[in-house]
Amino acid sequence: MANTTPKSGQPWTPEDTRALRKLADENTPTRVMHMPVAS
Repeated sequence: MANTTPKSGQPWTPEDTRALRKLADENTPTRVMHMPVAS
C-alpha cells in the first residue's frame, strides 16, 4: 500500500496555493516542491 499524507484527497487551501506559487516563483525544483506543500 502506498504512503499517503494527511491532506491526501482534500482540496487545496488558499495558504497551500500561495506556498506553491512562492516556491514556483523562486525556481524551486519540483522534486523539492512537494515536501513543504504536502506536509
